[in-house]
Amino acid sequence: MFKQVIFHALIGSAIALVAVAIHDGLKLRSLGMVLLMLAMGYTGITIVLTLAGVKLPSYLNMPAFLSLTSSDRRKKEARNELLEYKKLLDENILTKEEFDSKADELKKLIL
Repeated sequence: MFKQVIFHALIGSAIALVAVAIHDGLKLRSLGMVLLMLAMGYTGITIVLTLAGVKLPSYLNMPAFLSLTSSDRRKKEARNELLEYKKLLDENILTKEEFDSKADELKKLIL
């Protein structure tokens, strides 16, 4: 959740910087003020929604420092893979020995 709050705060800040550049640099004061208000509104609303537990859409190009660490991602993938192997075992597609072998590898990644 903290990563999402930081991400939305950074987006709001970027919009605010553009607003200031338009307001002061291009001397388009009205447009700059409108963009600045939108930046503050965006930041406030998205942070409140995130803190309230609302799942906001993911961004495709989220900066690496805000996304899951590679270790977290690998643990999640290993857990999902283990669940898939368990389904295959339950459907008698894998033998108990095959499942145990693969489960031991995956458990090392998860734990």
